Amino acid sequence: MPRPQLLYPTERRIYHPELAACPHCVSPARLLNYLVSDKWIQTLTGVLSIAARPSHCPDSACPGFALRLRSVAARHLALPGCTYGLAVVAGTRAGLEPKRTPATTDYRKRQDWSLKLLIFLRYYSTKIERRGGRQ
Repeated sequence: MPRPQLLYPTERRIYHPELAACPHCVSPARLLNYLVSDKWIQTLTGVLSIAARPSHCPDSACPGFALRLRSVAARHLALPGCTYGLAVVAGTRAGLEPKRTPATTDYRKRQDWSLKLLIFLRYYSTKIERRGGRQ
């Protein structure tokens, strides 16, 4: 019996926060010297190794001093705790489903499932953005 092929990352990406300034006092944010959400993600093109470097406000008197700013782009690659990219998870809605002439009940069930998944992903991503970027 053949052994399963091991997948290793072909690319390493480190994301930085999109906000360059503190949202409370508008002073420049400082990058912290550690990585968060360091994981491998399987996408349609290959395996990626991604991580995010957070930043924070350097002013200790600022109300946003304890707030850690993280990258939204890194969070949109995969759901928290999931090693598959969103394009892989929602692949049936992205046109990867083979063309079928009659709409069978199995095909309709898969279409309904993928639509529900997309609605869930949109709802989940807006909840993350409303919470201020915290997990």
